[in-house]
Amino acid sequence: MQPTHRDLARAAGLSDDEVVANVLEGDVPLFEAVMRRHNERLYRAARAILKDAAEAEDVLQEAYVRAWRRLSQYRGGGRLGAWLTRIVVHEALARASRKVPAPSPDLEQAGGVMLSASNPTGPEEAAIQRELRRRLEGAVDRLPRAQRLVFMLREVEGLSVAETSESLGITAANVKVRLHPSRSRR
Repeated sequence: MQPTHRDLARAAGLSDDEVVANVLEGDVPLFEAVMRRHNERLYRAARAILKDAAEAEDVLQEAYVRAWRRLSQYRGGGRLGAWLTRIVVHEALARASRKVPAPSPDLEQAGGVMLSASNPTGPEEAAIQRELRRRLEGAVDRLPRAQRLVFMLREVEGLSVAETSESLGITAANVKVRLHPSRSRR
């Protein structure tokens, strides 16, 4: 069932935990609100692991299906983003272990999500954003996987050390250890 604009507007005023509670009580279309809220972060986490926009999108679809099936297992407490990120990370790591590395396609050609949340106002700004995105992706792709994922969650997505730790299932100290060398690389 497709959510209406009214459904999504109502969901905008609800916390993640309230949306989940409504979905579990039968308001199924509100699940899209959860997806919309977390889509960019989850996509970036998958892309950080896979280095491939199309693969990251496939992982997101699988992760949403898995999250839907296990939604009743979510324990609340305002940590839905971390719970979803953990599902995406596990799915992406499983996919990465099954595939042979391939060159990363350009995000724009693959229809991926832009790393910048802003919309360019003209052709010059669009070109600058494409070049910046290409350089950032290249630099991030060169990091070792463990550092790459921590860097994406902390520096690009702005998660706290605790949120990153919970999302990846590692200690806060390990988050800091993995982040330090990725910050100092030039």
